[in-house]
Amino acid sequence: MGEKLKAEENCLKLLNVIYVQVISKIYSSTSEKKKEKPVFLSQLSTAAVNTGETATFTVKVSGFPKPTVQWSHNGKVIKSSSVYKLIEEKEEYTLVITQVTSEYEGKYSCTATNRFGQTTCTTYLEVKKPDVSQAEKWVEKMFKKITPLEINVGSHAKFECEIEEASDVTFKWYKSGTEIRQTEKYRILSRHSGSSLELVNPIKADSGEYTCKASNQHGTDSCTASLIVTGCCSGDTKVQSKGLWEICMHSRK
Repeated sequence: MGEKLKAEENCLKLLNVIYVQVISKIYSSTSEKKKEKPVFLSQLSTAAVNTGETATFTVKVSGFPKPTVQWSHNGKVIKSSSVYKLIEEKEEYTLVITQVTSEYEGKYSCTATNRFGQTTCTTYLEVKKPDVSQAEKWVEKMFKKITPLEINVGSHAKFECEIEEASDVTFKWYKSGTEIRQTEKYRILSRHSGSSLELVNPIKADSGEYTCKASNQHGTDSCTASLIVTGCCSGDTKVQSKGLWEICMHSRK
């Protein structure tokens, strides 16, 4: 009876040793498996978007412990803002760039780090100018610009400019940097592809730099010319204004 109990005790001890060894191997195997440096399961692709559009980059990263992910643009770390959106969902990391402009063009990098290592993948974002139809395309230069004028007091003064066909163009006139409004003295006539400014009974004080500015959503162009009002009423110029005639007669005395 005593020998039987002793045999059972030895058997239990052996089983306990085997159990401990098996558990140790399982734990060791699990621990080794969890020691994993970051690995990109998907790579970044290059992107090309138009100005004002949204660009999106997404990667999938594995690793244990869970890696920390950092995005950068041309070597500068990106932080969440009104333009940059950083999204994390399980092993997937996304960078969203809203309202893209040319300044956001360049190299983008995603770096994943944990205590067992670090890895980086990169891509390039190209920002393209939007294509517009010929009718919407802004003309780079006016093909008929205003020209300098030199006239006598009371003579006719008229500036004209024209542009190539373009959509939604507005014209504004300026004298020495100050905008000119339509009045009895200034007559402004603007059409789809041109504008004119007429001065009624100009005097010497009207001399100066006159500018026509044309603009739409695609750009702005302008041209400037001088007006010189000299002397008094010429012999072949009919003067209809008594006040102007008195100025002329006064200057002759």
